[in-house]
Amino acid sequence: MKQLATTIPGVGEALDAVTLVSPQSSTFDRLLATLSLALSVVTGGTSLNYGAFAGVTRGGTEVIQRVMSRAELVATESSGLLRGGRSGTHYASDAVNSTAGRAQQRLALPHTPELRVTLEVPSGHFSPPSRVQPNFNMLGGGMERTAVGNVPARVLRVAEYRGP
Repeated sequence: MKQLATTIPGVGEALDAVTLVSPQSSTFDRLLATLSLALSVVTGGTSLNYGAFAGVTRGGTEVIQRVMSRAELVATESSGLLRGGRSGTHYASDAVNSTAGRAQQRLALPHTPELRVTLEVPSGHFSPPSRVQPNFNMLGGGMERTAVGNVPARVLRVAEYRGP
């Protein structure tokens, strides 16, 4: 029923506006709502609006953790996409170790991570957990999940690692 409202001039735009101000909206949802409003201006309100569809698939979000640099955090926050929209395989975990040295060891990372970031992502993008194999002279043994492609992400918490 909400999706039908997007075809009524004014109502769809109002739903876009709600998406823009809602604290539950992701950066990605806000971006699409902004573009939808701009398109409405160009088309005189005859285009479909995103606000009616925002959250249709949200019934499926999940919380993951990822270790990252400060630069990656900025890219993720500004783009609304995991790893700032970089291509390749994205690695995450359901729960990352609370110390930098332990996270580096268990996730077999080449460098000591700066941050542990908790993110909300749409369900279905990440694989089931699998055991991290040894690499970079690190034992591995932690659990990781992988995804490819653009993964919308909303930062929930940031914890800075203090020393190894």
